[in-house]
Amino acid sequence: MKLEGIRRDIVKACKDLYRNNLVRYTGTGGNVSVRDKNSGLIVVTPSQVRYDTMSPEDLVVETVDGEIVDKKKGREPTSESTTHHLIYDSFPDINAVIHTHSTYANVLASVYSEIPAVHTEFAYFIGSKIPVTKWTNP
Repeated sequence: MKLEGIRRDIVKACKDLYRNNLVRYTGTGGNVSVRDKNSGLIVVTPSQVRYDTMSPEDLVVETVDGEIVDKKKGREPTSESTTHHLIYDSFPDINAVIHTHSTYANVLASVYSEIPAVHTEFAYFIGSKIPVTKWTNP
């Protein structure tokens, strides 16, 4: 199994996201990826596998071009794998992406036109605000 350590770390993060209610109640809302600095390969969560039951073997390994190089039979990469690749292409210093459909973020996004800084760590790490885009129907 390629990149076993990264796979274990992603599964741990997914289980933490689930335990802390940062993914939908179905346990599949969102996706996580990590880019291996040495090989450039990207490990992504599979589509429609619950975070609370996910194992390292469930994860999918892709090249930077999205070619699958290692996966368990019956597993496909997250449908948002391309978005992860675009983020890595745009931000070479970023080596991990966590995308969730957190209830908290969804509520805030529906109430505010932007999310203001609410404490000093927010301002330090994120900035003075988080812009929120309007919802559109693709």
